[in-house]
Amino acid sequence: MTLANKDIPAPHRVRMRALIVPREHGAWGLLLVPLFTGVAAGVASAHRFWPLLAFIIAAISLFWLRTPVESLLGAGPLRVNTSEERRTALIATVCLAGLSRPSAASTSGAHTLLRCLDLMLG
Repeated sequence: MTLANKDIPAPHRVRMRALIVPREHGAWGLLLVPLFTGVAAGVASAHRFWPLLAFIIAAISLFWLRTPVESLLGAGPLRVNTSEERRTALIATVCLAGLSRPSAASTSGAHTLLRCLDLMLG
């Protein structure tokens, strides 16, 4: 049974989010700026949006995957401490790994992403 966000104390929600969402703001910029520049150039020249969207989803999910895996392995600054945190990090890992597959990054990929975010973040 999943608890509603209002039932989970705010510091606990923040910790759960920190276990699965990358914290490095500069790394997000280093990933997204060239990615979207390439997408803009690719769409302008080839007019092929869906393969580019699949690539964006795969690239972002692989980047995002590192944080929950580090949390599970205890290799990052935050480590899972409770079974609930382990479950959340494991769900995030499985969902993000599934999204990184090119076959999952299709029209069903958006639905999968929304469902996984709902499971991960409450």
